[in-house]
Amino acid sequence: MTATPHHHTLRSIIDLAEGPREGALLVVGEPGIGKTRLLSEAVDGTPVPSTMVRTNPHEAAYAMSGLESVLVALSMHLAPDLERRAASMAEGPGQELDAAHHVLDVIQAMRLPATLLLVDDVDRMDAHSQAVLGLVAGRLLHTGLRLVVTARTMSASAPLGGIPRRELRPLPPDVLADEVRDPGHEPSESTVRVLSTYCRGNPSLLREHLERLDPDQARGDAWLQLPPRGGSWSAVLTAPILDGLDARQRTALDVVALSSLAHPLVLGLVDSGLPGAVDELVDEGVLSRRGQHVAFRDARLRSRIYWSQSSASRREGHARLAAAARGRSEHLEAWHGSFDGEPVGVEALLRSAVGLVASGDVAAAVELAERALQRVEHVDRHLDTIIGLCSQLLRHGEVVLAARYSHHPQVVDITATQALRLAFFELVHEMVTSQQLVDDQVRALAELHAGTAPDTAAGLQLAAAWFRAERWETAEARALLPSTAATEGRLSDKTVDQLGITIAALDAIDGVESTEGATVTGLGSLDGSEPAPLLMQARAHSLAERHGEARDLFNIVLHYPTALDPVWTDLARLGAVGNEVAAGQFRRARECATAWDPDSPWAGLRSSGQLYVRAWIQYSVGRTDDADEVLQRSSELASLEGAPATMARALALRGTIALLRGDADTSVTLLRQVTGYAARFRNPTLLRQWADYAEACVATGRHREATRLLSSLEARQAAHPSRWAALAIARMRALTAEGEASLPLFTAAAGLFEPGESPYEQGRTLAVMATRLTALGHAHEGARARTLAVAAFDIAGATGWAVRGASEHGIEATPVRDQLSDEEWVVATHVKDGLRTRDIAAAMFMSVRTVELRLTAIYRRIGVASRSELVAEMLREGG
Repeated sequence: MTATPHHHTLRSIIDLAEGPREGALLVVGEPGIGKTRLLSEAVDGTPVPSTMVRTNPHEAAYAMSGLESVLVALSMHLAPDLERRAASMAEGPGQELDAAHHVLDVIQAMRLPATLLLVDDVDRMDAHSQAVLGLVAGRLLHTGLRLVVTARTMSASAPLGGIPRRELRPLPPDVLADEVRDPGHEPSESTVRVLSTYCRGNPSLLREHLERLDPDQARGDAWLQLPPRGGSWSAVLTAPILDGLDARQRTALDVVALSSLAHPLVLGLVDSGLPGAVDELVDEGVLSRRGQHVAFRDARLRSRIYWSQSSASRREGHARLAAAARGRSEHLEAWHGSFDGEPVGVEALLRSAVGLVASGDVAAAVELAERALQRVEHVDRHLDTIIGLCSQLLRHGEVVLAARYSHHPQVVDITATQALRLAFFELVHEMVTSQQLVDDQVRALAELHAGTAPDTAAGLQLAAAWFRAERWETAEARALLPSTAATEGRLSDKTVDQLGITIAALDAIDGVESTEGATVTGLGSLDGSEPAPLLMQARAHSLAERHGEARDLFNIVLHYPTALDPVWTDLARLGAVGNEVAAGQFRRARECATAWDPDSPWAGLRSSGQLYVRAWIQYSVGRTDDADEVLQRSSELASLEGAPATMARALALRGTIALLRGDADTSVTLLRQVTGYAARFRNPTLLRQWADYAEACVATGRHREATRLLSSLEARQAAHPSRWAALAIARMRALTAEGEASLPLFTAAAGLFEPGESPYEQGRTLAVMATRLTALGHAHEGARARTLAVAAFDIAGATGWAVRGASEHGIEATPVRDQLSDEEWVVATHVKDGLRTRDIAAAMFMSVRTVELRLTAIYRRIGVASRSELVAEMLREGG
């Protein structure tokens, strides 16, 4: 399938095209979001005969012109008959039903094979054609047609508003960046990040902004003038809002547009009527409140209004606002004052930018920073403030922006601490965006400045070491650690603690008992200091299979008594996901992942590791096709990143997925490759492919291979003891034993689990035990073991395995689709697709409360208690 940013919707279109029944689908998205491209990809992505019709909006004044175009595309001989009926169609809506029946009769008589009919921009057709198509869309049985229409907007009461719909949402920054990459003229990552704020996820508008830059700006070598000046796409996207404004509202927006954030008090001093107009615009959704300030809800509208004013008008407005802001708002005074023709207050702008990032207003801060750096003459005078800005950006997950502002300062007179901090920003950028690290450069910088800034130098080394540790590259990580002998007596207690915790984590990865007894100290009061030591300790506990202790520490960070920067909560959630997966608590892992803010820059940064987490979430709910697709992308990225650990993990999960699907031969092939990777890692618990590999070998008659695996894991367990390995070995001993002799071993393996310990692994043991009991003729005992396995999987939240266990147990039920209304079925489908309640509400033009009520009714009717159980029921039926 073609790579597309809207692949879920593309999948829905292709499923409709290749499905057994006729049907219709509405795809809604604003201009420039990619609707036409999506339809073209659907044509290329399915062997089903396809016909695509693009609406001509200039024909909208002519009744039935749109429908004529559709029918001509299907069959030329239908057009003359339709023209004869056009006059009567225009006389009244009562004729439209007759027209729809006539069209259906003619299409049915054509005896079309399964045919995909795609109509682009149907909302720009004449009203009569839309009405007839709406009637036809609900009566497609026996026509062979699979109808897909796109629209910019479509109310639920419109003729086509009642058919199932998919919403093309704004693209996240990382996907948006991929969409505008051109091998010949590839813009810099940071330039795209800055401009994406003003595009609201629309790739066409971003391309328009990029085309207006000079080459230095596009490469990221020159600062940008913000807000950016738009063009034709900007006009198209903002016209619906502008057309609905009266003169008083437009006058108010002219003033508000002069800054990314406006203060009602300052506006009132400029014009006493502005606060009232602003209140109206907030009520109408044009503006939104952000603390004490107001801002445009859509930054694209602000750009359009800003540049629609003359330069003289803007200068006059800035002058009045600067005077009103004096002594009332430091950042507004600095911003508006920078347009008065006098020397720009660079330090004031930069200090204000730091404060805005700290309060979460990154976009406003970027405007101040870009303006300040456009006009700075002596960077060295402002270097500490620039470093402070980069630090705040990094804490909010804005790695690319931190690197943008740390990369540019070119100064000779620089202190050791300043040099190390700037190097740290660049290091984090390289680690996060390219997943690469130059160890020699880190060591050289640390050694150069360790004498004058030992803690800062050690912090740089520890960050690099943790990057290596998360890739299971323990030898490289240990080589990066500061020498205890060289720094003895010069490091702070906090840095010494972090060094000890890092060594303990590396020991856990290597599967050896740690010689470090380091624990978090100096944080007893949790007084709001950065929780890095807590996170490091939590990760070390998780790697050492002390999952309960790790869970407690992650929860402390997530429920910190003082507000934390997003970086800490994001890292805590990512660590908590990994901890719960290792603990066999899939439901808890999904809850941690669900709480991860999708708008967080950290969440949007794509690496092979993060793609692996996304794939695992799909696997955990039984969406194995989606998981396999994401895992293949994860493997491709891991190859580019030079990350064998992630490649091995992706292969291991693909092997498990094959086993879940019942394809043991493919599972063996994949897990053999994993075992080759496993030779690089001494700790057998890192990949955890051993028991799955043995199960696949036994299922395919490769008993000798399974026995060799068991011997290999036993040898590793002797050298690197692990609780998980002990549980896996017990299962493998039972699997490799034959006949009745295996049953006591299965009973012993199942009995090893402590209450609440790894319900997923317990379910896997009980599931293979059930299979063996049934094969040996103990049907009753096998059924009981399978029931216990399903219960364990349900406790764990391992939906896919629970569904498989239920189907093998012969559980039958009335199909979910037959128990739900059309609207409830659409809600349930959105749940299966992974949409959250608020996303479903937006897609279906409902309130969040209405969606919650629909879900409650669905749960009651189906007999389930949660989203995961609903998804399990639908997947069990292939729904």
